[in-house]
Amino acid sequence: MTINTRRALDIISASHDRRVSTEAWLTHLLEVARVALPPGALLALETNLTNAELQSEIVRGADADAAHASFLRLGHSAAPAWCVKATYGSGKSWISLRECVPEAYFQTADWLTELRGFGLRDMLAVVSRHHAEEQPSCALFSLCTAPARATRVERRLWEHIAVQLGAAQRLRRVVHEPPEAVLSPDGRLLHAVGSAAQQRDRLRDLVKAWEVTHRRIADRDAESSLNVWHELASGRWALVEQFDSDGQRYIVARLNRTPDRLRRLTPREREVATFVAQGRTNDWISVQLELTPPTVSRHVKNAQRKLGVHSRSDLLQLVSVARAGSEERAAAEAR
Repeated sequence: MTINTRRALDIISASHDRRVSTEAWLTHLLEVARVALPPGALLALETNLTNAELQSEIVRGADADAAHASFLRLGHSAAPAWCVKATYGSGKSWISLRECVPEAYFQTADWLTELRGFGLRDMLAVVSRHHAEEQPSCALFSLCTAPARATRVERRLWEHIAVQLGAAQRLRRVVHEPPEAVLSPDGRLLHAVGSAAQQRDRLRDLVKAWEVTHRRIADRDAESSLNVWHELASGRWALVEQFDSDGQRYIVARLNRTPDRLRRLTPREREVATFVAQGRTNDWISVQLELTPPTVSRHVKNAQRKLGVHSRSDLLQLVSVARAGSEERAAAEAR
């Protein structure tokens, strides 16, 4: 399994294709993602229910016959609730079962007996960011014949992909709702309602950046393209390509109505994470909050785990973006 920025962009682009049915979308998405996943990868659109059970709606396989899909369903139906929660409630996007359970448990758990006979050595899931428990989540699954591993850089790329999978699903669900704005590919505002009319300059800049991202093919531009996609998924506005009956192309802008991602943190973890986003050191935070340095360090690590980031700098960036988005939404609602 290998993932690089170029392959991540290919997967992200496929995830945002809304011109096909859901089943065709999943099939194409898996075809693009399969080069970065272990052999036998499966794609499932699932609902994460409040009782920690999974309802699998669609399963598609790359080089996977009905037996592979059957084994995937077996793993879901037999998995204990705590294991499902560890996968979907961990806050992580790239999840290896071998990282969630001890080696001894993996080798002896009854519910894994049949899967081990199938040659299972690990179960990998790349799970989309879903912002409410009742919302669908899209997962790239693999029943691995070897332990799944990824470098820190690769996990960061999968985090980007997971965010985009979640954004793509949200946009597919609101495809028939009236948009807040319609723009031409050169950024001209053709139609707007509400706050979109006052943000025409911002929308024009986003469309132009988005258009450049779609045209770029050089590897040196891949990272900046990834940043544009991230901004569209994490900021206030999402863009969707549309065509009218005459084939005329235009860009639709929709509000990103997503809850504050920081809500998954405890009040203390959120307080510590906010200070981290301000550039404060652990020693400074410990004095300010009257906590021991090891306690502050534990809160920082818990926040990173729940938000699916792997470094202090990533936590700083994510918290800053989340707070800015929350403030934008509050200001928009006040208007």
